[in-house]
Amino acid sequence: MSSDIFVTSKYFAVPFDHAWRLLTNPLYFPELYPNWVTSVEPLDESSYEGAGSVGDPFIIVPRLNKQFGAADFETIDIDGNIEITRSRLFPVERGCLMVYLVVRSEVIHLAEAFQVDHDLFWKIYMQNLQHDLSRAKVVVEKIYKTHRLRAAV
Repeated sequence: MSSDIFVTSKYFAVPFDHAWRLLTNPLYFPELYPNWVTSVEPLDESSYEGAGSVGDPFIIVPRLNKQFGAADFETIDIDGNIEITRSRLFPVERGCLMVYLVVRSEVIHLAEAFQVDHDLFWKIYMQNLQHDLSRAKVVVEKIYKTHRLRAAV
């Protein structure tokens, strides 16, 4: 696979519907993906306004298809640059698997905005993405466990 395409996956030990509800709702993004987004507010019925880790504003437009587990998000920055994150959720035994794909050419404009070498930026981007997905796993599983405990009481 090309080094310009990054694919990673994360197993979530929660039912598909629970993972879908949290992972596809941009209002949870600041908690799930703190390296990417620090705040999100609804803009209208189909889009959200967010701020990045350095306060950079952007619009998030979800492109969701629950039947196929497709959770894609268009992120449009202040200059009109579009980043598309693509993920798929698959129900598997005792949980679900998230497969996440990013294409380098769709995010490299961020390196220019931060005045960072493209290769260094791509390496840091992939590391931050791995970190955020690991954090998302912990948060999603913790919320599920808390809800289960409350329901049992």
